[in-house]
Amino acid sequence: MSTELAVRCKMLDFMGRHAMTAPGDGVLCALSGGADSIAMTQLLWESREQLGIRLAAAHFIHGLRPEDAPEELELVRQFCRQRQIPLTVGQGDTRAYCQQNRCGIEEGARQLRYEFLRQSASQLQYSWIATAHHLDDNGETVLLNLCRGTGLRGLGGIPPKRDGLIRPLLTVSRRQIEQYLAEKRIPYRNDPSNESEQFARNRLRRQVLPQLRQVNSRALEHLGQAACRARQDEQYLEQLASDFVRQNSRPGRIPAAALAQAPPSLSLRAVQLLYRQNGGVAVLSDSHRQAVLDLCQKGPSAQLALPGDIAVRRQYEWLVFGPENDKNAEKALAFPPQLLQPGKPVCQNGWQVTLYRGEAPPGQQGQLVAFDRLMPPVVLRSRQQGDCICQGGHRKNLKKWMIEQKIPAGLRDGLPLVCDQLGPVLVCGGIARDRQSRGKPAWVLAVRRIT
Repeated sequence: MSTELAVRCKMLDFMGRHAMTAPGDGVLCALSGGADSIAMTQLLWESREQLGIRLAAAHFIHGLRPEDAPEELELVRQFCRQRQIPLTVGQGDTRAYCQQNRCGIEEGARQLRYEFLRQSASQLQYSWIATAHHLDDNGETVLLNLCRGTGLRGLGGIPPKRDGLIRPLLTVSRRQIEQYLAEKRIPYRNDPSNESEQFARNRLRRQVLPQLRQVNSRALEHLGQAACRARQDEQYLEQLASDFVRQNSRPGRIPAAALAQAPPSLSLRAVQLLYRQNGGVAVLSDSHRQAVLDLCQKGPSAQLALPGDIAVRRQYEWLVFGPENDKNAEKALAFPPQLLQPGKPVCQNGWQVTLYRGEAPPGQQGQLVAFDRLMPPVVLRSRQQGDCICQGGHRKNLKKWMIEQKIPAGLRDGLPLVCDQLGPVLVCGGIARDRQSRGKPAWVLAVRRIT
């Protein structure tokens, strides 16, 4: 079998196993002009009728090699023109972008390129972006991630299909790609930066991979198989972590004990899920995830800042996730006094309070709290400095009482208090009360949670 036929069969078999496209889909090829992207675009173009797909290409100029860019662009234009493939061209200033965003050249170039590709696919209303990552790229990625101390996600290498991206050539080697283009007599451009050992990937490619092939000629193929198994295991553990979060958490929070007692393989993944569910967009590092788990062992006022202005706070038995400015928002829950008139319910911060003279009417919902005496006016208000509450004939500072009741600091100002002329007589939720009735009551408060 010729290399041309073998490569095409490999690609089509791999695309079929991973259901990469469906008839009618639009596929945008990331076309740099190098051997990999030229081969991928050619193979998809030859297979477009068999796959039932529409094809277009996109070329991005990074501004890093202005002396080579015109020739690369002309090669790409001629390639697409001969095949009547629609072409979109974009450009950016990678160095300026990296300075502004404090990232390396490789990372900045990747971010700019993918932003352009996604915008182009959206404008064309195409379902997929095809990139020309191949077997060697995947092996290099697994090894680089391993050197960085990765987990299963990194050991899974480059996924065949994710977030609108497909990689049709992941089972095809660089050598097979070059042989394919030689048989087809299709020209391409070599990127000089691929020869520079300034970049870790190039050093690994030139120094390490040849040694691995001497150990096992199919080393890269076996790395790809190991990556596939790692991705399968990661998907299973992610599902277990998702089930764990769903079963144990409430909106924005999870019991610290549940997280601390879970196996690390679940708890570390649960932290990432909770972070994403509450506004985070980054992939948290291991150190960030472990720092969140460490909060489970700390005091009630401990907190941690995460990327994207997300904070995690330990609030007694809970870990609470949310925007970093949530603490200020909670202080705004304090409210002005509201007069309680007999028989008229007043709602505030998720509580409904109704004052009655004498006994409450039958069927009244909520908790009923009776009093021998109250000194009107009776109001619903936030706490004030110096407030005390009386229990069992002993007065206690309200702040100290709230701490004992494990009421989070950010919620204390917004917790409604029922007060008469002498001060607080009841705290909603805590039901600390003063002057309670032992016989027929003179007053009754009906208190219930409404959110």
